[in-house]
Amino acid sequence: MSNNSHNPIFGVFIPQGWKIKAFGDLFEFSGGFEDLHTLSYEAILASEGFPLEAARPAIEAVHAIRHQHPLGLQGDYHPLAKLPLVKHPFAR
Repeated sequence: MSNNSHNPIFGVFIPQGWKIKAFGDLFEFSGGFEDLHTLSYEAILASEGFPLEAARPAIEAVHAIRHQHPLGLQGDYHPLAKLPLVKHPFAR
């Protein structure tokens, strides 16, 4: 049996038992994501999805990010940010 679990949320393989603690909450990534999209779509079709007002902050945040003008590397940034850009593997 493999030690890894495919996580469609992040699109990567995450070793079994990985945990992250953030803001006092513990998140375990050992499984449970396999049917996430199917369950979400089933809830939406059953009129049990999130209302627009619940999704609005996320939609507005994405809109604001996509309409920003890049400033380049300034101040304190991750060293990998200096690497040259490459074509996204899913781009045509």
